[in-house]
Amino acid sequence: MAATIVCSSGGNVITNWSHRFSGLRHLLVLGIASGIQVVGLLFYSMALTAIPLSIAYSILVGSTLVVVTIVAALWFKERLTRWHLIGIALIILGMALIKSGKQHDHT
Repeated sequence: MAATIVCSSGGNVITNWSHRFSGLRHLLVLGIASGIQVVGLLFYSMALTAIPLSIAYSILVGSTLVVVTIVAALWFKERLTRWHLIGIALIILGMALIKSGKQHDHT
């Protein structure tokens, strides 16, 4: 899952960064971001062989939100408010609750 989160976050960050360029350079950087996303999808597919979809997807989306938000603040100088930080904390809490939930066999 970690590789999936890195690829998803990296692809999103590089997609945003690509807008600093124009023409072919923009397309090249955007292509790199797309390639990273595809690699992440392959890692995600492998993770789904061992992790239930409901947990894997929640962890992927939540982690990507947290990582991209922090990178956006550090790299792109986007402002994080107290509400952003509270939101990040709630996302992390939510992921912990989802991950800690017991899987029950209802068959």
